[in-house]
Amino acid sequence: MTDPFLEKSVLSQLLGRRVYLHSSDREVPICVPTLRRGSNRFLKPRKLRIINAVFLKRFLKVAGSPWLPGLWVLDPVEAHELVSSTDFDRPALFMSVTTAPVQEKNWYSFKGEPLMIFDATWPSGTDYVQGMKKKYRARFNKVHSTCGHLEIKEAAWSDSLKLKAATMLSATLEDKVAVLPDNLEELLGQFQQWFGSAFKIFGAFEDERLLAFITLVEDGTTLRAMHYGALDDAPPEVYSRLMFHAIAMGIEGPFDQVNLGRTGTEIKSTYGATPNANYFSFYTKNPLLRWILKLVQNRYVPKSFELRSPFKQDVREPSLESV
Repeated sequence: MTDPFLEKSVLSQLLGRRVYLHSSDREVPICVPTLRRGSNRFLKPRKLRIINAVFLKRFLKVAGSPWLPGLWVLDPVEAHELVSSTDFDRPALFMSVTTAPVQEKNWYSFKGEPLMIFDATWPSGTDYVQGMKKKYRARFNKVHSTCGHLEIKEAAWSDSLKLKAATMLSATLEDKVAVLPDNLEELLGQFQQWFGSAFKIFGAFEDERLLAFITLVEDGTTLRAMHYGALDDAPPEVYSRLMFHAIAMGIEGPFDQVNLGRTGTEIKSTYGATPNANYFSFYTKNPLLRWILKLVQNRYVPKSFELRSPFKQDVREPSLESV
């Protein structure tokens, strides 16, 4: 899931506790997530401050970082080793993203939206498009035709660009993501600090006006799509246009894969990405929390998706695992 290049580079710069896992010879950072208002509009700012300062800070810890999805996805053995480690001050509630459900005692796993991975080992971008079925090739052409007046180009990071991108990102994620810091401009600055020149931003410009953007991180043999934001008046097709741009960069890189991240599972499958299952796994010995998690586990129904296969039968076709 993660190339050692990026994981070790970021780990050396993250603040806070780290735990060494002997089974896999790797270190995992431990963090406390921060809730933002997001779609939880019933949570007033004062209540959020109390939740963040009292409950989350005192009782919950997370393996890895919610700001870096796709990094530090642990296998069940690693996750259980972590909570059993003498180096780890175990909280009342611990959460790790895992590759499969953790079957050990006091663990409760919930299937999350998959990470969508595009196999970038096509000979060229032209081969990729020609390998599509007629229906999906027509969609590809429509996206490029509709957005033909836009210029897609890499932009140079600046304070003004960070502010614009943070504003767009906040508006785009307003009702979608609850676990994000309030200061997204500062978050983008942290990505610059962590990844340096490997952290790039590509914008869709109309007469030099930024309508939408995507950020990408070059992670060894993996190209990672991290953030997407757009103005309200940006054409809807600009999302697909920027995703196709990331895919083209992955093919031409050359990279082995493009990690398109979570959310938008069905539409990303129309680009040729396939799902990589992951679980939100919780560990607790607290009787009340165990009762709550068991109750939720018995009632939890994972979100269902209809996956598409855009490629012809006579070209290599990624297998679609069930989600």
